[in-house]
Amino acid sequence: MRLSLVSLALLLASLHCAANTLYGFVDESGVAHFSDFKVDGRYKRLMGSEPSAQRPSARGTRQAPPPRLRARVESIAGEHGVDPALAMAVVEVESAYRPDARSPKGALGLMQLMPATAQRYGVSDPLDPDDNLRGGIRYLRDLLDQFGSTELALAAYNAGEGAVMRHGYAIPPYAETQAYVPRVLQRYGSLQRKP
Repeated sequence: MRLSLVSLALLLASLHCAANTLYGFVDESGVAHFSDFKVDGRYKRLMGSEPSAQRPSARGTRQAPPPRLRARVESIAGEHGVDPALAMAVVEVESAYRPDARSPKGALGLMQLMPATAQRYGVSDPLDPDDNLRGGIRYLRDLLDQFGSTELALAAYNAGEGAVMRHGYAIPPYAETQAYVPRVLQRYGSLQRKP
C-alpha cells in the first residue's frame, strides 16, 4: 500500500497538482487519505514544502477575494441576514474563490454544495457563482437558525446537520470537521478586521 501511496503522490506531482503540499496516510482498513493540509498526526507530508510564516494557509497562497465576488457575497448575504465576512470565509475555505471547484465527494462550486443540498435550495447550476452563492448562503442561514451557534452551523455545513445532532449538538469528532471549523473561524476573524 505504501508503494501505491508514493505512486499516487508522484502522479499528482507530475500533473502539477494545484496544492503546494500533499499530505496522506493509509488507515488500518487500507484506505488512503489525502489532504492539502496536515489534518492530524497520522498525515505525513508526501510532496511539497511545509507551510511557513510567509504562507498564511496550508492550502497555498491566500489571495484577496475578487472584488466582484466580494460584492456578490455582500449583497446575497445581506438579503439573508448572514455576516458577509462569515460567508466569504466559508467560500475561501471551501473553494479558494474558484467557482469551478469540484470535490472528490461531489461538492461543487464556490460554496461546495453537495447535489442534495443544491436541489434542496433550488440551485439549478452549482457551477454558476450567483446560483451557488444564493443556495449556499441560504443553507448557512438555515444552519445558523437551527443550531444557534456559528461553530455548530459550520460543523453542520461541513459534516451535515445529522452528524451534529447525533453527536449531542457538538462538533462531530471527524478530523476533517475538527480542522474545518477553526479554519473558517480564523478566516472569519481576519475578514471582519478588514475594511
